[in-house]
Amino acid sequence: PPGKNYGGFSGGVQKEEPGRIDEMFTNVGLDNQAKVRKSGSGYYWCAAAVTYWWKKAKLPTPPGPAGCKNWHQWASKNGYLSSTPVVGSAILYWVKSKGRAGHIGIVSTIREDGSITTIEGNTGGKGFNRNGGGCFAKKVSAQTIASSRVVGFVIPPSCVG
Repeated sequence: PPGKNYGGFSGGVQKEEPGRIDEMFTNVGLDNQAKVRKSGSGYYWCAAAVTYWWKKAKLPTPPGPAGCKNWHQWASKNGYLSSTPVVGSAILYWVKSKGRAGHIGIVSTIREDGSITTIEGNTGGKGFNRNGGGCFAKKVSAQTIASSRVVGFVIPPSCVG
């Protein structure tokens, strides 16, 4: 269900079993259902989705928990952070209320006008939403990319240099 961060069944139906979102967390080393049982909602899952997708593509991912802060630190430390997107790179968004990177997706298309299309988990179908109910393709304008809203792009290590 939107904002609850667990399950992940077709049509938003919750079942008494782990769903797709929970499986992504299991694949990145977190027990999402334990968090749900404790607090009523799971972890934010945008970074778990990106981590899972990169692992499926056999790309290295940050050690430790699947979180935007971890992705940002890992990319900065290893020279993977860029202001220029490439297809397959992860886009990190700045979330003012958190004072740090707080949402992540994957670049799927780069257009001639400088805009991009991303695929993002834990978002909504319209506008910026870092705690939605699904995976959606989003158009990100060149103006947004150049703004303080975007921290940068994590370039897959095999594409760096």
